[in-house]
Amino acid sequence: MAAKSLKIQVVAPCSPYLPERLHRGVSALQSRGHEVVLPNLPTDWNHGYLNGDDTFRLNQLRDAILNPHNDVVWIARGGYGLTRLLPLFDDAFKDLERCPKIIGFSDVSALNTWFLSQKNTVTFHGPLATTLADEDDVDIDATLDWLTGDCTEMAYLNLKPLNDGFSDGELRGTLWGGNLTVLGHLVGTQCLWQKPSILFLEEVGERPYRLDRILTQMTQAGAFQKVRAVLLGHFTGCEESEQGQKKLGHVPTAQETIAQHFSDLDIPVFGDIPCGHQNPNHVFPVGGQASIAKQGNDASLHISLERHEG
Repeated sequence: MAAKSLKIQVVAPCSPYLPERLHRGVSALQSRGHEVVLPNLPTDWNHGYLNGDDTFRLNQLRDAILNPHNDVVWIARGGYGLTRLLPLFDDAFKDLERCPKIIGFSDVSALNTWFLSQKNTVTFHGPLATTLADEDDVDIDATLDWLTGDCTEMAYLNLKPLNDGFSDGELRGTLWGGNLTVLGHLVGTQCLWQKPSILFLEEVGERPYRLDRILTQMTQAGAFQKVRAVLLGHFTGCEESEQGQKKLGHVPTAQETIAQHFSDLDIPVFGDIPCGHQNPNHVFPVGGQASIAKQGNDASLHISLERHEG
């Protein structure tokens, strides 16, 4: 039984989800003493990769976030759909006074980034309601500790330096990031964070040249001008295929591709943080404070809910 019972509303503003996967996540929450409200179902299922039309999905998300009784708004599934709603958020959330804790990842990176850049509000990059039950019990409990307030900071002591962009010392900044493809699609919007920061990235199913293409576009758009360091999570299924390796010769790994790109910008890169499209997928507070300390080959990360923009 949880020390604090949360009222959690699950919403699905992105792609359709499998009910059985949502049921597993909801059961994990209810078994720990939390109240869970399930998402409304669309009346029109003829939207393919979207869980209803834009109006339906926006209203569901807006109503959940503006509901003063909700402690947490948990996104059911990623996929695609939130970037379509971004132009509507200014009006939808113009009366927002209190924001519940919002959690999700993948396509939800667009929502997390919007709330940071436009509302200066911390949200949580972490498991979706449909992926929560894939985590082990310790990590499920740790996820909930961030949402109940029992956890406000976390340290990772064994960061792996992936380039030579940083000598000994400490770097600090606002923590932001998420799925690389989604962030790349925010170029040209007002969402990308443009203050001193620590950027974390994860990805699934994108080959190295595609990663390089996204990073190149973001660099040319000035997206990394205030980034002090980059943290790499899981890059699941992002390596060149065996057939491609035979055809092209040596192809850098996903990590090597990204590390080299940021080396050219004199930005240090570190791996391997536990977030992304495989387990473990730990919580990272988007808009919290991050600091990286490095001495020799030893590097550590500290993240907290404390705000820091210097």
